[in-house]
Amino acid sequence: EVMETNAGVQLDFIAVGCNRTTNAMDWGSNDLVAYGAGSFVALYDPKRCKITETLRSHSARVNAVQWLHHNGNYEIFSSSVDKTIINWQLIQGQWVPAHTLKKHTEPVTGIFALSLPDGNVLLGSCGADRIVHIWRRIKDEWNLEHSIPCAPKMIETVAMAFIPGTQIPIMATGGVDGDIHLHICYENKWIGLFNLSGHLDWIRSLTFVEFVENSQKSLFLASGSQDAKIRIWKFSPSSMPPPANGTANIMFTKMSTKGFNLKISEKMFTVILDSILIAHQEWVYGLDWHPSVFSTSGEKIQPLRLMSSSMDRSVMIWEPQQGLWVNSVVVGEVGGNTLGFFGGKFSPDGKQMLAHGYNGAFHLWKNTSEDSSREAWETQVTVSGHFAPVSDICWDSSSRYLLSVGEDKTCRAYSQWAKNPTGEITWNEIARPQVHGHEINCLTVVGTELGRSGNFLEDSFFSGGDEKVLRVFEAPDSFMGTLGTISNLKIPQRATERPLGANVPPLGLSNKPLYKDQDPSQVESLTQDSNFVSLAKNSKKFQGDDDEGGGDADTVSRAFPSVHKNPPVEEDLMQSTLWPETHKLYGHPNEIICVTSSKSGRLIASSCKGTQAEQSAIRIWDTSIWKEVAVLICHTLTVVGMEFSHDDRYLLSVSRDRQFAIFENLEKNPENSPNFQLVFKSKAHARIVWSGSWSFDDQLIATASRDKTVKIWKETEPKKWTLVMPVPTFPESVTAVSWIPKPSHVLAVGLENGLISLWNFAENSASLLFNFSPNLCHVESVKKLQWREKDANGDGKLMLASGSTDQSVRIFSVRL
Repeated sequence: EVMETNAGVQLDFIAVGCNRTTNAMDWGSNDLVAYGAGSFVALYDPKRCKITETLRSHSARVNAVQWLHHNGNYEIFSSSVDKTIINWQLIQGQWVPAHTLKKHTEPVTGIFALSLPDGNVLLGSCGADRIVHIWRRIKDEWNLEHSIPCAPKMIETVAMAFIPGTQIPIMATGGVDGDIHLHICYENKWIGLFNLSGHLDWIRSLTFVEFVENSQKSLFLASGSQDAKIRIWKFSPSSMPPPANGTANIMFTKMSTKGFNLKISEKMFTVILDSILIAHQEWVYGLDWHPSVFSTSGEKIQPLRLMSSSMDRSVMIWEPQQGLWVNSVVVGEVGGNTLGFFGGKFSPDGKQMLAHGYNGAFHLWKNTSEDSSREAWETQVTVSGHFAPVSDICWDSSSRYLLSVGEDKTCRAYSQWAKNPTGEITWNEIARPQVHGHEINCLTVVGTELGRSGNFLEDSFFSGGDEKVLRVFEAPDSFMGTLGTISNLKIPQRATERPLGANVPPLGLSNKPLYKDQDPSQVESLTQDSNFVSLAKNSKKFQGDDDEGGGDADTVSRAFPSVHKNPPVEEDLMQSTLWPETHKLYGHPNEIICVTSSKSGRLIASSCKGTQAEQSAIRIWDTSIWKEVAVLICHTLTVVGMEFSHDDRYLLSVSRDRQFAIFENLEKNPENSPNFQLVFKSKAHARIVWSGSWSFDDQLIATASRDKTVKIWKETEPKKWTLVMPVPTFPESVTAVSWIPKPSHVLAVGLENGLISLWNFAENSASLLFNFSPNLCHVESVKKLQWREKDANGDGKLMLASGSTDQSVRIFSVRL
């Protein structure tokens, strides 16, 4: 019997970045943020500063996400590169993909859902197949109502609203040709109106808002374009008499100035260009109108405030003052080497802004001012994560923090935020030790067990990537201080002084250490060169006088490492949380694929891509002399996984050549150079062996393979391991295994479809303990599973960390 229970499993933490598309994120009026993260939709609760769940169903990148509040319920719409649109509904507390709409033949780029007064829903969608589809949902059934071919031009974005004072839907679409195309639905027929032209480049974003002017309802349409301008068009009722000769229900005439007269049945409207907003220097990607709010007397008011996000790394709020639109608020990021923002949204009360940028990162600002006449927008802690597949994860030797590396060329460190204002203990990214020009494939934190504490390598890690070099990083003082403050831990003093932090010199490729007594003016020259710009407007309090928002002094303080009391925000993570690089180890001929540390921390084993035995050799490095001390030639193809036994006597390796091998270190004196001999080798599986692991007592070995099996091996005679327990075949390739660190033979198994299960091995038989429920699990291949060795909280819960090609890092609490 298979138990799909969450009784024993809780998902404590998900870290994942936002997709790099304009409409990938939406902040619902229920105060939840839904965003596209790889091929799933993530739900983020800004109040708890936590990603609460992930919705799995799409098979490729999610392009657009939208919340809809309809008939008292909240729904989510998402569109994807897999050519589908999914309508998610909350059924019995679970988000379910209630409807999947398939008509597009290419990726769906934009969607917009509109709740109709009759209880139905309209949905407009556009895609790379150059067709705009209009769908209508009647009584929970979707029908394709109308299609508008747009070839040869592609449409990027869709918006819908009602013509002021009527229930006639109007749809605006924009894209590559720089024109806004208008259609209305009159008596259940979609009719094309005129185009609004003016933009000189692609239109990236369209959004409508209805407001009341002189007790008449009017409509604004804002359009943002790659020509760096924002245009605001106004639709308002007109007092002109209808044309005498006109018998048609819908007529329009172009006015001599920029605009149109429009007749719909007996009503007249004018459509004119209200203003052009010019302040951004680069492409304008995202626009969002302030949500309507309720005044103290309970009436609904619509503030005229427009938020714009641009590639020039700024986010602005525009509002009309004395008839002119001005950008009254400018926030953004300073320094670093990023591109700008793809989109931004207001919170339901309009007091916060959330923007997502090129690095998949969120930026959250909150207006902390009590005084309504003066605003003070300050950066807030938010969630973060990799924006490309995660390739490896590793706990530190004392289980205080978790490191992950990925194809987005970053290494990130996460720890528990003990003093989260909500009272809940959450996990947050607290540092970005390595940001590099190459994809990082593997990492290992140096072990300090076997009585070698006081090891000078405590809190160091090795990482290897596509550049054939192993780099060694050491935690700086600022990181240890931040870890102690945020996680509420006592950090033991070290005999030797750690550097304060690190930075990368203007033309350098390595993280160079910074020391406490270093003259800030030297750092200033560094930071000035590595394009740290200081905009007085962008400093933390830019709305004040000049003496508050600093010039250069501010730049240096932001880039200089410091101890953080709260999890750092993106600008700090990018600029001032690097770890200094202490060594480089050369020797591998190809890209490094795998690296692991012995439990004592003295020996490091690494492997690289190989198609013959010499290339596929495992290299052993001695960290006391920083030299290569052994080359183990055994496998004929890339070694993809290695692990030392708990007493450091054996090294297990698994490879693409479908074999696993065990090497023994015959040198008993740990002070001498190691002497590794191959003692066992077996062609264990029919396909590549992805992962191998030693049980807590080194009695059992588990190997996992693409042939969908896990095999358990035991040393039945000296130096001879035999297959002792068959495990039932899995539905997918098995990509990761890890034994729990407690005295029992329980194995975590991760599959290529992202699912994880726990198995118990006793008396030569295997039994399934439980499967993790799919809505907690990854949606793509699990790259690595690792248990937290020490129970840092003392509450008896085991913690399992996992990293996956679905771009997310997750931490589960498991009760056995």
